[in-house]
Amino acid sequence: NTGVQRATDIIRGLNRFSRQTSSTDEKCDVHIVIDDCLSVLNIQLINRIDVEKSYKREDVFVLGNEGRLHQAIFNILSNSIQAIDGDGSIKIATNVIDSFVEIRITDSGCGISTDSLGQVFDPFYTTKEPGKGTGLGLTIVYDIVKEMSGKIELDSKVGHGTTVSIKLPVI
Repeated sequence: NTGVQRATDIIRGLNRFSRQTSSTDEKCDVHIVIDDCLSVLNIQLINRIDVEKSYKREDVFVLGNEGRLHQAIFNILSNSIQAIDGDGSIKIATNVIDSFVEIRITDSGCGISTDSLGQVFDPFYTTKEPGKGTGLGLTIVYDIVKEMSGKIELDSKVGHGTTVSIKLPVI
């Protein structure tokens, strides 16, 4: 039963993630999007990375394209997983402040140098070894967040991990 439920969750997440619509006014449940992405990425997390979720409110909805929001969260979580060499942790927290939801994803990975922080949203810029990254993941995330009238910030220290903070208007 557990295996069947897990497979169902993965398929449901992939269906939402792969939906190709041009709509930008879909009602997107932030927590469902995060949970879908974690389900799809679970095989990379299991027995290696602890995920701690702290959702401040049950239902948090934003207006946008659900498939694109999945892509943004997926890219951030993938980067976090790739930044962790060996065992580690990822903390995901949401909080509603005024009329915005803040999504904070903090990893215990290798971190990003101060010099690189100013360039991570530039197309084709990557901190990964040659052949390991395209340098488009955070550029795409940045574009999606801007499309949704949001803001994104990174805070990182080499050897201490990275925190990505996304603020999106709630509906």
